[in-house]
Amino acid sequence: MSRGKSQLHVKVVRAKGKEYCYFDTGQLKPNGKKIYVPLPPRSDLKKFGATYAAMLGHRTRRENTPAGLSLHSLIDQFQRSREFRALKPGTQRVYDIYLHRLDDAFNTAPADELENTDMVSLLDKMADTPGAANLLLWVTGALYKWGRDPTRKLVSKDPCVGIKPMEVGEHEPWDEDLLADALKSNDPKIQLPTALLYFTGQRIGDVCAMKWTQVKDGFVSVVQEKTDIPLTIKLHRDLKRVLDQTPRHDEFIITGRKGRPLGKQTVRNRLQEFAKLRGHEIVPHGLRKNAVNTLLEVGCTTAQVSSVTGQSLQTIEHYAKRRSGKRISTAAMSNWEGQGE
Repeated sequence: MSRGKSQLHVKVVRAKGKEYCYFDTGQLKPNGKKIYVPLPPRSDLKKFGATYAAMLGHRTRRENTPAGLSLHSLIDQFQRSREFRALKPGTQRVYDIYLHRLDDAFNTAPADELENTDMVSLLDKMADTPGAANLLLWVTGALYKWGRDPTRKLVSKDPCVGIKPMEVGEHEPWDEDLLADALKSNDPKIQLPTALLYFTGQRIGDVCAMKWTQVKDGFVSVVQEKTDIPLTIKLHRDLKRVLDQTPRHDEFIITGRKGRPLGKQTVRNRLQEFAKLRGHEIVPHGLRKNAVNTLLEVGCTTAQVSSVTGQSLQTIEHYAKRRSGKRISTAAMSNWEGQGE
């Protein structure tokens, strides 16, 4: 075997007058034998050199990575870290969901051997849920950024570099007829969450977490899980009517079995099934856009809308792109006519 500088870790085998080169990866099979990978012929200098350099780089990174550090171990260390514990509870839950998914996909794989191609393959399987795919990409990137920190040096690369997020359409507001049907529904499993989402303009997580103690003197108080923004929202008369019809036996407003709070996914599934039966595909978050648009259409300023939804003025203007020009002009003319009285 040649031991020139450029031939480090290369095993040369000659058979029937031909030369075959194999790279020693430095890894072992379960039976303890070395793992070799074939290289292109040395006569093809360009291809041989590029392949050899790549394999040497992989081996060097493995040798500089803490021995036996699997992806599972990297995830475990991250979840135990002070940086992870400093995240908001809602953010931690999102991380947990997608770290678990990443762990399931690659588990015992060496953390520093996860490649772009591995991530792309996993994300491609999630093409039907681009939002979830993008969250997985984001969480994996955060994991590897933490691991690559100079004070840790647990990994030497990021398998997410260069991977573009999938295109995700905006959350569309609900069709007005569908919204009206849901608000008039005789099924409290549909009417109650729809009314809370629409008339408060809050996210589904905040609505599912609402307790009766937050409803007092005609207002509902909310501290948004995502932003920590405290809001005090006056109850719309139609929401008050729905709440007055709802039993208050339990701590939470939207409850499941034995008075326990109902999970976001359960509420989401119920609303989507309701919409699907009527020929619509929706997400509950679309009602947040309905709320913004309705408030603007009845003449509220962006500052007034923000006081209800907790969004920035820029976000409200972005959401407002789909508001009804007909309804806005009707409200405007009503205000104008009122000035002349």
